[in-house]
Amino acid sequence: MKRFLVGSVLVLWLAMSPLAEAGVSDWPVIGQVVRVGSCLVQDTGKLVGSLLKHLGTWGAELLTSVSQCSLKVVDNTTDIVSDIVTLSVPTPDPEVPHE
Repeated sequence: MKRFLVGSVLVLWLAMSPLAEAGVSDWPVIGQVVRVGSCLVQDTGKLVGSLLKHLGTWGAELLTSVSQCSLKVVDNTTDIVSDIVTLSVPTPDPEVPHE
């Protein structure tokens, strides 16, 4: 465990030190991660704007679905209550025979 900790601290120290920055960023995997990270940092504003736009659209769609479901439930409840108050027995609609 100590070897792992010492090794990871050494790698992190080399990666973070300004003298070894060019050498570490030339490593195949770490260099690619650094380049992708810097590109993402540069495009943060565009990404946040896109995320907010999509969240706004998703929120509007969610509110529409919830409102339609609540209207359907309220209409169904209103029909049941009106049947109970008027003491009428609901009868099913006759089925049309399939041809």
